[in-house]
Amino acid sequence: MTRELTAAQRRVMEAAEPVTGRLRGPAAVLDRLVKLGLAFRHPRPPHDCFLTPAGQRARTAPPAPPASPEPAPRPATADGVFAARTGEETEPPADPATRAREVHAAWQGLLELRRMTRADGDTGRPCAWERAHLVRAAALALEAAGRVPALAGRGGYVVRESPQPEAVEVRVRGASRASGARSEAGGGAGAPRAEAGKGRRPEVGTREAAQAPGAGVAGIGAAGTAAAPGAGGAGTEPGQELALCAGALEAAGWQVSEHGDRRGGRVVIASPPRR
Repeated sequence: MTRELTAAQRRVMEAAEPVTGRLRGPAAVLDRLVKLGLAFRHPRPPHDCFLTPAGQRARTAPPAPPASPEPAPRPATADGVFAARTGEETEPPADPATRAREVHAAWQGLLELRRMTRADGDTGRPCAWERAHLVRAAALALEAAGRVPALAGRGGYVVRESPQPEAVEVRVRGASRASGARSEAGGGAGAPRAEAGKGRRPEVGTREAAQAPGAGVAGIGAAGTAAAPGAGGAGTEPGQELALCAGALEAAGWQVSEHGDRRGGRVVIASPPRR
């Protein structure tokens, strides 16, 4: 099937949004992709086209030989799909500007996925995909909010699976018990914040602001632009950066609480709300 694709069809498919697979292009090209079973039209207005599973496979399949050399593939993970940085990476992005555009597109795609999969169209709460990919979803929310992922020789956040069910843990290198700003009372994710934590995250809007008409979530403003990855962490104390990470996840619709661990460090536990 992929050998039948024209250059125009392949360009449209390769430009599909990373998370939702939404397509944009000439109507004739979209109609042809639908006929080939590589795309479908959403039944609700504005009847946008989205890649089918077959279309997703065709997009990542190698093009038919030969011809002129294809452009270099865009930065991606080993499976050819965008992935947010969790802080476990050993190399920085090859091109920060390109990375910022990819993060913005992925976040907008995730918001669209939330809208499409909820009867009320609410984009302020995590969707089923996020519940099934907790680490990737939390990392995307943090990166889209401009928080700084860790890297060898540099501080920043690290997102990992949590021993608690349906939750992730977020750590910032160097965040100690003495610098913590959130309450440990209440145990699991979603515990109330301490009064000392108020006012500690001026760069991150409240969840109410995130859900206001025309506003985005987790650092995405009304103009729809994400902060450049890494823009918010330079010069920030580890304890404050951990509070900012917690605020970014809270603004993205997650329940968060901050705790001390046995080694004297701090950790944020975050999970999608049960609703």
